[in-house]
Amino acid sequence: SDFDSNHSLDDPRKGADVVGALGMGHPFSCYRPFYPDVLEADLTMKYAVVVFLLLQANSLGSATRITPRWVVWNVGQGLWITGVFDSHCLHLDAGGERKPPSTLAVWCQGKRNQLHLSHWDWDHIGGVASLARQLPALCRQGRPGGTTTSQARRKIIESLPLCQQESPLLHELHWRRSEKSANHASRVFVWKNQWLFPGDSPQIEEKKWLGQIPDPGKVRILLLGHHGSQTSTSEALLNSLSGLRLAIASARRKVYGHPHPKVTERLARKRIPLLRTEEWGHLIFEL
Repeated sequence: SDFDSNHSLDDPRKGADVVGALGMGHPFSCYRPFYPDVLEADLTMKYAVVVFLLLQANSLGSATRITPRWVVWNVGQGLWITGVFDSHCLHLDAGGERKPPSTLAVWCQGKRNQLHLSHWDWDHIGGVASLARQLPALCRQGRPGGTTTSQARRKIIESLPLCQQESPLLHELHWRRSEKSANHASRVFVWKNQWLFPGDSPQIEEKKWLGQIPDPGKVRILLLGHHGSQTSTSEALLNSLSGLRLAIASARRKVYGHPHPKVTERLARKRIPLLRTEEWGHLIFEL
């Protein structure tokens, strides 16, 4: 199947998926999937994420209107993120070893769907054709960062029409990017100055775009750059994100060892909790 049955939103009998609600002054309680009675973390934060097991996924999927949310899909090694809102959906990258469940289409069909791609790596764009089949009105905001020699990849991306409207509240950082590699040229996005999406941007590029974030101290959630590779998420970046409350790693450790121990150590020293899609399944943050 397209998705591991142990982490399927289409099967409410599997209890590995997580829902999060962003709020102020609530405890942050994390439970390891398959072991709901084992408390992994219990932290109190000014801007927190309340996480609980998703057991009735079908009822969420069938709702005509749902609470706005960001979803970091568990796609194995890769990155696929969806922002679901009343009139539109934002898609940040669409790649990985497997595809999200049909819930994505249920939540986003009939809405304006805008796709933002960080760069040309297959684990960030490999699901674009599938996404376009599910959402025929899908459009793209620009091109992936960097270049590619793959005609097949260019054909897939360029087959999508350019969006005629800007994405609400999603801000792209602009700086003189290096073209040394697709990673160096990754596009970087900030949503409402609270979520930071750096693609596979390495530390040398972080130094360049960090100053372009309107207010780094207000960023609350960080998608780890390059899936948690030691080449990203520098001390300088974490020092600047003084209000950071949560980091997320979208990866599968056996592939490249992400997130790297050096990165997890940096986060631990700053007491920043880390959620891994490999351990938790789909991460859903209600807004």
